[in-house]
Amino acid sequence: MFKLIFNQMLFLMLVVMSAGVAVANEKEKQAVIDQTIKLETLKVVKDATQLIEDVGYPEVSRLKIYLSHGAGKYFGISKVTVQLDGVDRASYEYGDKQRQALLRGASNRVYIGSVSEGIHELVVVFEGFDRKKNIIKKARTWLFDKYPGEFIAVINVSDDEGALRPLFDFKIIKGEK
Repeated sequence: MFKLIFNQMLFLMLVVMSAGVAVANEKEKQAVIDQTIKLETLKVVKDATQLIEDVGYPEVSRLKIYLSHGAGKYFGISKVTVQLDGVDRASYEYGDKQRQALLRGASNRVYIGSVSEGIHELVVVFEGFDRKKNIIKKARTWLFDKYPGEFIAVINVSDDEGALRPLFDFKIIKGEK
């Protein structure tokens, strides 16, 4: 009798353990499937974004403007407004998470559009705060000459340690002759 009960319990334990392995294997399979779907979705979104960019803003006239933010001792950014040739083109507000990402080295595309060849005026209005949390609003103007092809520029906000103030620098990454 004892041997029969022992064998039945052993059999039940083996069934439960094998069911647990099967469930674990199913969970692992589902996790792999979920991860694959996420990666494929990201790839499709990236491809769709590139297609929209190529169709909406042909490379011959495309203008991209990025913002990066260095140390941040003297200026904490909260909003950027982009004007091109006197027309408001883009505005972006930064929360704490976005500001921290910029300070860790991220960059933010604040504008993408199409512009004709020739000289253009870019005005960027920066809103933010200083070390004492006083509100600061600064505007900077840059002139650039757009040639055929994609034009990419980066505006970098950094600290001027000597003058104890923020610096706003405009750098052309692609599009110069």
